[in-house]
Amino acid sequence: MLTNVALCKPAYQSSLSKWSTQAGATGGTQQWGHDHFGFHTDVEASPWWYVDLMCEYPIDRIVLHNRINGYIDNARTIKVDISTDKKSWTLIHAGLVFFTDGLYGEPFTLPLQGQVKARYVRVSIGEERYFHLFRVEVFSKTRDLSIAENAPPAISPPESIRQSIPVGILGTSNSVNKGYTHALTMESICVQLNASIGSSHSTFIPYRLKQIEGKKISTLILDFYVNEQRAENYGYDFFDLISGIIDYIGSWCAKYDVIPVVLIMPTRWAYKANRELKLPKKLIELCKNKQIPYFDGHQFIESLSRRWKREPQSFFHDDHHLNIFVARCLGTVLSQSIRNLFCRVAEPHLQINKSKVSISKFSHIPVNASKNKALTVRQTSLLKEEFARLSHGEALTIKTEEDVEVVALVINMAQTNGALVIEGGGSLTKRLDNLYYDPEKSLWLVTWSLDSPVMSRNKELSFMCVSSSNLLKFEDNDHREGSEKNASHHNAIVELQGIVVRHAKNIHEVIKVVGIDLNLTNKAYFNMVAPEFTSQ
Repeated sequence: MLTNVALCKPAYQSSLSKWSTQAGATGGTQQWGHDHFGFHTDVEASPWWYVDLMCEYPIDRIVLHNRINGYIDNARTIKVDISTDKKSWTLIHAGLVFFTDGLYGEPFTLPLQGQVKARYVRVSIGEERYFHLFRVEVFSKTRDLSIAENAPPAISPPESIRQSIPVGILGTSNSVNKGYTHALTMESICVQLNASIGSSHSTFIPYRLKQIEGKKISTLILDFYVNEQRAENYGYDFFDLISGIIDYIGSWCAKYDVIPVVLIMPTRWAYKANRELKLPKKLIELCKNKQIPYFDGHQFIESLSRRWKREPQSFFHDDHHLNIFVARCLGTVLSQSIRNLFCRVAEPHLQINKSKVSISKFSHIPVNASKNKALTVRQTSLLKEEFARLSHGEALTIKTEEDVEVVALVINMAQTNGALVIEGGGSLTKRLDNLYYDPEKSLWLVTWSLDSPVMSRNKELSFMCVSSSNLLKFEDNDHREGSEKNASHHNAIVELQGIVVRHAKNIHEVIKVVGIDLNLTNKAYFNMVAPEFTSQ
């Protein structure tokens, strides 16, 4: 099975003629023709047209469709070049060839059998003439798309790029991978700090927010949706907790004059069994009610699927992540949306308001505040943290300045294979054994929310490690399916970095963005990655 990887991709041509349509060069990659041709240059010596496939694909064949209403001789001296970097070109065809019109005739097909790879395909003629074709198609085997699109980015941002808008990122694994974050720096967005960690719930935001403080940023990207969606799939409902954290972010942004943007990264769960996802709809309504801009990744994927004529599932690397190429495309469109959010010409009615509301503050308490336990230092190239390493029966006490509610645990998932009994005003046993337990791995840092938060008593909380095997009454976690083998073959161990707590409600100023469409996906510049034109 073949896929036309040139469909609705950006295209360029050497000149325009008086007959050129609004589609310009991109008319040559569309699903339909405009007038009698897809693109049309002016009369010039050796005119050219090329398409940017935006990814390096193994090419099975290139198919050229001539214009419909005659003048087919203008393309008789056709040449085809390919390139991976737009600097060095390889000629793969040159010669006299006659092929008929695009609708009813026989196109010119150049078979390549996947033996060459290219990101750019250029067609030209060796005469001084008008150059016009009805359509250019570049086919790759569908089974090869996943490998090609999950390759690391081949290019780095040029040193001279103008990075005009400073942003911070609070995200999970989507923000760590070389995907949309790589595209931000390619599109004049300056990432001042990426404080992202692994497979965490939204409660990682209060824990990592302190890393952003002191950084001069204009926008804060919040990317927490994927793991909350995973939790929902396993029967957990953290929506009220999410709502409270968004309020808290609103107060932080009001304090530092920062615009938050909620990024709803898509998941493959939505498309595997045509599931109706409740969380993205609820999150969109939440953003609208709280007047916070958001970018709907599911809407992005559905638009891309329609334009490129591909199933949505083909855009994903696994259930949790887009493939690297499509994530970069999303980042390109998100960058344009953020830039236009700050362009007063494009958004003359944008207003940033602040209002006082009753909300809860969230904060992170590290275990080193307890002073009664020797700590273990874990380090990677990106992180260095201290953990209380608790084995079966060992306990830890954390004192607080006021009575608070524990809503999440910050743990080292790689070194945790037990459960915690949390006691304060109430008691909860949280099972923490997981699929990623690996005694050979130093650090896999996550925050996991509690479905049943625990209130402190007399400004004190205790945590005791117990075995997770044969627990009769406990609260499970959404990363444990299939981990029973670990629980039964290893001694109980938990590495706890700290806790995330919720304080009593108080009056705080929160930020509100008004005067614009909060759905940044509606204003997204899809033509940067998937140009589409219709004459209707």
